[in-house]
Amino acid sequence: MLRQCLIIAALLPWLASAAQGQQATLFAKALEAARENQWEILEQYQKELGDNFILQDYLDFHRLRTALQDAPLDDVRGYLTKYAESPLSGSMRRMAMEYYARQQDWGNFQAVSSGVPRELPLRCYYYQATLDKQRDIALQGAKQLWLSGQSRPESCDPLFNSLKAAGELDDNAIWQRLMLAAKASNGALVRYLRNELNSPEWQSRADILLDLFSQPDQVRYLQTGEQHAEIATLILTRLAEHQPEEARRQLPMLARRFALNKAQRKQISDQIAWFSTIRDLPENRVWLDNYLADGGEPRLLEQRARRAVIEQDWDAVALWIQRLPADQRDSARWRYWLARSHEARDDEEMAQRYYRLAAGARSFWGFLAAQHLQLPAALNQHPTPSETAELSEHSRYVLQRVSLLLGAGEAGHASDEWRRLLRQLDDSDQRDALAQTALDRGWPHLAIETALYTGKRDILDWRFPVAEQSHFSSAAEKHQIDSWLLMAVARRESAFNPQARSPVGAMGLMQLMPGTAKDMARQSGTNISDTAEVFDPALNIDLGSGYLAGLLKRYNNNRVLALAAYNAGPHRVDGWLDDHDTPFDVFIESIPFYETREYVQAVLAYRVILSRHHPDQPLLALLDERETARPYTPMQLATNQSEP
Repeated sequence: MLRQCLIIAALLPWLASAAQGQQATLFAKALEAARENQWEILEQYQKELGDNFILQDYLDFHRLRTALQDAPLDDVRGYLTKYAESPLSGSMRRMAMEYYARQQDWGNFQAVSSGVPRELPLRCYYYQATLDKQRDIALQGAKQLWLSGQSRPESCDPLFNSLKAAGELDDNAIWQRLMLAAKASNGALVRYLRNELNSPEWQSRADILLDLFSQPDQVRYLQTGEQHAEIATLILTRLAEHQPEEARRQLPMLARRFALNKAQRKQISDQIAWFSTIRDLPENRVWLDNYLADGGEPRLLEQRARRAVIEQDWDAVALWIQRLPADQRDSARWRYWLARSHEARDDEEMAQRYYRLAAGARSFWGFLAAQHLQLPAALNQHPTPSETAELSEHSRYVLQRVSLLLGAGEAGHASDEWRRLLRQLDDSDQRDALAQTALDRGWPHLAIETALYTGKRDILDWRFPVAEQSHFSSAAEKHQIDSWLLMAVARRESAFNPQARSPVGAMGLMQLMPGTAKDMARQSGTNISDTAEVFDPALNIDLGSGYLAGLLKRYNNNRVLALAAYNAGPHRVDGWLDDHDTPFDVFIESIPFYETREYVQAVLAYRVILSRHHPDQPLLALLDERETARPYTPMQLATNQSEP
């Protein structure tokens, strides 16, 4: 009897897991039927799930969605009350508000509203609904919506008509928005608003602005007049983006002609300085250095220091870094470059000092400095708590919902539930317990999200957990790539969320574009009949690894170049290589795209951090000799390709 009891006790976790898996499968089928309006099929699954199913709000959401046109207000309010703790309550509220607004049923609209909505179309409806009872507040809200350089949705038109009828949209108000549109380079809106002006005087000003908008170099012919100082400032700022040298030449004359104030001159000068730096305009260099010497904005000083690095002007590197604010100057990045500057000028003692200072940071530049000094990378990690608080009853309830949603393939809804719970918790111990629970349950993307949300960035087990290790190991062996590099790419791309989808359509752990995924599948003899298959972790990792393997082959196993190409495309990377003798670190700093520059550094640093999971092995080196020893030129890379 005792033996039977022990066997049953041992089987209980497995039985519970199997039951939950069956329930998740049933729910997935029920939710699909609900989305497809297949109500008879839904009812069949509903009987198996039961009326008190823990995710009943998801099924009831779709029932009410399709019946909203005929549903009594009490049904809508009943759903919002019953499922107030569900992330779907907000979706239902928005859906109901949109429906009532389209029907101009402002009473029901206000009955389901819970204050000023964040969404722009609903905000316009909200103020329209309150015009009768709270007119002053509604008109003030309408003014705030009006004053934007971006186009507004059609739902705002009736509200703006009310604003116009109230005499609040005079030519001055229209001009204010027209100038905002011009500053946002929204030419279509500028032209539309010009036609809304009534006074010939205002129309003339708008015509002047429109002419200069398309030909900003003609601003030198602008004559004095009301509002013309504002026009001159805007057009000179625009000219600075397209022709910084011409803007620099015209600024003194126009500043005197229009008596531009200090703020206006600074706005234009900062724009000239920015584009002169990032485009490396020699004709503006003397002016630029004099301007920044008087105390430039930190972002301008940083770009000037970066330009000095790219030019390998080591005296200038030291000069401009020392002018940075202390919090920037003391970063590992700029300490590294100060070390390089001293090293290039044969000041070995100071070089070693700054290398040591930089090497104390957990970052790409910190790891690079440590590698230069032949020191281990400084992880600066905090230990994972040996014990965490017991989760509250509500947290355990949400965890059960999250688990079922993940089991049903609804990672997006699972993340919504998780974020809502994080926002609700004001107890640091409970949040820590959530992070550890996510890690224990094999939800690395939720552990990462919790660590970042709570600011526990130094608990590396939460921020950089191992994920899908068997799939990464298999892909690494198949494509002859380091598995930690693959895992680092996925960590940067998707934070280990297998269902991640970017705004441009990249999918899954390795964030593959549909076309890239199909190309890689075709090359490997795999057939993808449905792009949804790309979210499968094993397939996604395999296809992404194959793509990265091809880039590594293209660039002779140079990970810096391959990673840059993974992010920005190989055609761009090929264009960044020139015949100058560019050291590897200068090349990395000189990558033109900020996103790609940060991406390369992050993935390489993540690889080092993740390698701490390798049992009984030291941390991996940041870069190898092939990546650091030779200048980055097309000729050198071609030479490397012939070597064994």
